[in-house]
Amino acid sequence: MVLPDPVLVLAVHGIRGQAGAATLHGSQLLATGQALELRIACHKGVPDLQTVLRDLAGRDVVLAPMLMADGFTCKRIRERAERARPALRSLILLPPIGLHPALPELALAVALSACKARRWRPAGTGLLLAAHGTRRDPASGDGAAKLAEHIRRRARFAEVGVGFLDQAPAIDTAAAGMAADRIVTIGLFMDAGEHGADDVPALLAKVDRATAYTGPIGLDPGMTALLLGTLQPRVLTPID
Repeated sequence: MVLPDPVLVLAVHGIRGQAGAATLHGSQLLATGQALELRIACHKGVPDLQTVLRDLAGRDVVLAPMLMADGFTCKRIRERAERARPALRSLILLPPIGLHPALPELALAVALSACKARRWRPAGTGLLLAAHGTRRDPASGDGAAKLAEHIRRRARFAEVGVGFLDQAPAIDTAAAGMAADRIVTIGLFMDAGEHGADDVPALLAKVDRATAYTGPIGLDPGMTALLLGTLQPRVLTPID
């Protein structure tokens, strides 16, 4: 569908009541010179999603969930967007950015860069994907499991595992169960909040082997390129 003047709404969970990564990627997206109107909205925080959508009454809206999984929070965001649909001219709901088909390549590049910085041989290193997960919605962990499988097929690392904060296996348990002597961990979080910045490193500190944590992948500039590719599949502008 080609819309004459769509408004792109980047929807995030919210970090400490603020938009966090959405602000970062929104700025980078606009810096590419794309002709678009952009809004940022939070599920929890300001600017509030319902308020933003109410202010866009009568407009064409494309809503992009800046989330890593199609789980509990993503479903709540879609529900809120659907409540606003009658007042909008049109509404297109995109899949969460964490399910983008190019994410495995980005995650692999991040992991390989971490190995290079430490002079670790990837073939002798384990890769652990650390996600939030939740027992309230099985779909929250599905994205991480599928991402691990995609990376596993590329056979660059000795093994690829998944660990969670709020479902089994726990991050430290998953790391302890890996056979490699050293482990690179990627945080499948959009922001460097309590979970992505504090909880994951604390759990990895319990593991009796060399570990390297790359931080939340949601803050990587490559995520902006993935978003742009979702909006314009045939025009993927590199982000410096």
